[in-house]
Amino acid sequence: MTHELEGRTTQYGFVWGPIEVQRTCELPNGRGVISIKSADAEVEVYFSAKGRTLRVFRGGKELKEVEG
Repeated sequence: MTHELEGRTTQYGFVWGPIEVQRTCELPNGRGVISIKSADAEVEVYFSAKGRTLRVFRGGKELKEVEG
């Protein structure tokens, strides 16, 4: 069973089903931050100018990669 999620654009991003994605901050030299929000959670993703670095934060704390 599948269903279509409704989507719409916003001034700084888009809403897709229960999720909102938006550009939160544009930093010098092409770097920036986007936020991804649902009703119950939010993460922020920092990206470098060339996209080689992504850092994910939740509640102001960086989430670290777990090796396993």
